[in-house]
Amino acid sequence: MRLLDLSRRLRAAVGQSYALGAIIPSPRGMQLLPHYWPGFPYSDLYRIYDVFLPMAYFSYRAHGTAPVTRYVQRSIEIIRARTGDPDVAIHVIGGISQRTGPAEARGFVQAVRDCRTLGFSLYDFAGTSPVAWRTLTAPAAPDDSAACSSPA
Repeated sequence: MRLLDLSRRLRAAVGQSYALGAIIPSPRGMQLLPHYWPGFPYSDLYRIYDVFLPMAYFSYRAHGTAPVTRYVQRSIEIIRARTGDPDVAIHVIGGISQRTGPAEARGFVQAVRDCRTLGFSLYDFAGTSPVAWRTLTAPAAPDDSAACSSPA
């Protein structure tokens, strides 16, 4: 597979101490469209890269707080399940910023906080509205009971 060949060559070129991130299509999106990339090599990429950056662009598939939360959580759960590592480093790239309203921003933040990801961002910086910025940067409310659900 060309993806793995290129990834191995990149890793060899930069060495083991250089941090590499795998920017990948949306895991939930690939699950919903199984013909898009059957057999996506999560576990092989896990052995090469230090962090997964899924393009979990919820703005194409989910609207409102709860649907966005579920979409993003499911993308995270899929990576964790396919790598076999519940603590795999994940930085979620969320939806298109211009299509992210307050409810969607709340759902996105809820998912990444519940799932305790390494980081998160929207695409792109310039289009992020002031309302979305306030939601994305608000302090987390303490909630020890919240956690990403187990993969199905």
